[in-house]
Formats: sequence, C-alpha cells, structure tokens
Amino acid sequence: MAIMGGSIGMAFALSMVAGPTIAAHFGGVPTLFFFVTFLALLSIFILIKYVPNPPVIKHTYLESDKFKLFENRDLMKMNITNMLVKGFMTFAFMIIPIVLVKTYGWEKAELYKIYLPSMIVGILAMGPAAMIAEKKGKYKLILLLGVFFLAIAYLLIGMSHTSMLFSIGIVVFFIGFNMQEPILQSLASKYAKVHQRGRVLGIFNSFGYFGTFIGGFIGGMLLDFTTLSVIAYGIIVLCIAWAVMIISMNNPAKTKIAYIHLDDTDHAKHQDLHQFKGCKEWYINDTEQVVVVKYDETQTNEDEIRKILK
Repeated sequence: MAIMGGSIGMAFALSMVAGPTIAAHFGGVPTLFFFVTFLALLSIFILIKYVPNPPVIKHTYLESDKFKLFENRDLMKMNITNMLVKGFMTFAFMIIPIVLVKTYGWEKAELYKIYLPSMIVGILAMGPAAMIAEKKGKYKLILLLGVFFLAIAYLLIGMSHTSMLFSIGIVVFFIGFNMQEPILQSLASKYAKVHQRGRVLGIFNSFGYFGTFIGGFIGGMLLDFTTLSVIAYGIIVLCIAWAVMIISMNNPAKTKIAYIHLDDTDHAKHQDLHQFKGCKEWYINDTEQVVVVKYDETQTNEDEIRKILK
C-alpha cells in the first residue's frame, strides 16, 4: 500500500513538470488530452496483459453489519484526512498558475521553474517519511508533520507579496503533501480487516475525490468573493482542527504476518484463532494454499501461532 501511495505521489510530482512543459511547447492543452488518452489506453493494456488475477481467499468473520465501518472513528478520521489533503492539493494546483501569471507576470512556459524544485524537494521528503511511518510505526507523527508543513505553506502564501515568497510557500506545500500521500492508503487499510478493505478503500477514495471537487469548486468561488490571503488563513484554521483530530486517532498496532502452509495445520483448529490473544485477523489463501495470520508482535509470535494450529 505504501508503494502504491508513493506511486500516486510520484505521478503528481511528474505531472507538475510534464503538464506545463507539454502544454507550452507541443500544441497547448489539447495535446495534454491526447497524451492522457494514450496513457489511459496503455494502462488498460498493461492491466489486461501483465497484471495477474488476485489470489482466491477464504475468510471467516464475526461482523455482519456492513455499516459498522462508519462507526470506526479512526477510519472516518482517515477519510476526512484524505478529503482535506486532496482538497488543499487541488486548490494549490488552481492558484499556482493564476497567481504567478496574472499577479506576478510570469510566462506560462516559465511555470516549470516552480514545479521542478517542488517535485524534487517533494520526492526527497517522500522517501524518509514513508520509511519512518512504515518501519517505525510513526504514522501519526508523519501525518502531523505533513499538516504542519501545509499550514506553514499557506501562511507563506497568504503573506506573500513577491513571487519569491509565494514560490517558497508552494515548495513547502509539496513537502507536506508528499510526506502524507505515500502513507494514506496504507494507513487506512491498517484499520480494516481483509474482507473490509475493498469497501474501506472505496469509501476512502470517494472522500478524496469529493475533496478534489471541493478544493476546485469552493476554492474557485471563494477567489471571486475574497482575497487569497483570507482563504489561506482560513485553511490554516482548518489545519489546526485537522491536527487536533489526528492527535485523537489511535496509532495502528505494530503487526506482522505469518504465512503457514495448509498442510502444516489442523484445519479443525483454524477457528481457534478467533480467540487467540494477539491474533488480529486470519484468512486462507486458496491459490497459494497458506493460512495468513496477522498478529500483534507485542503479544505473540509466529512460533506460538504455529503451535496452536497443529
């Protein structure tokens, strides 16, 4: 999941540089649409030709109410987090060319001068942030640091009276954005069991798409009624509330996964895992013929799990 999130972040970063460059030198915006169409068709080909079918899994679970997902406060906080990240990102993408071209007199062909350093710095921030979150379990810390950088970025944007200060604010924004983006999907999935992940990530991404809509639509309307500084300061207030919400989240337990071949287990004892201390969830991968057990490493270990299944 972290790799997927990192790939999404990389796609954003590359598009920041490639989009304005292609539009400026190769026929304008229509060329971008043709290029995106080609990439979409290429993606479909790769998906059909090279992406394998997912393994067939069997799982047993005690929850029967599909709507209990909405009672999971940590998941709802992650949904709101994704909505805010995407909303602030869309608003940033909207104001960058408007402010630089209309306010500071930049040529459209010069926009790469802000997108390129933003991409480089963002990528440099992405790797360490993902490693600290995934390896050390410091998800909340990385999310809070990301919110801090976003708040500082909009403070600089709101205070800016020169293109230099505005540009620094944009670079700081993409540091915060790229710190958060690689871990969002991974963290959301950690609050869900395997049979819930499709619904969880579907809801999670829907909140993100709604945030994208809100960032562009509401942000654009507000620019007609007030100044960029007022909007930026309003976003800072939202960031403070957002940080308080993240602090109230539970950090997911540090877990490991045991893969045990079915031939090495007593099938009648699989159900005992429901009551086994430290077992977070388990399921059977029919394709690879293994029992997959996710467990809290502070409460048990793989050897104990193997013993209970024999």
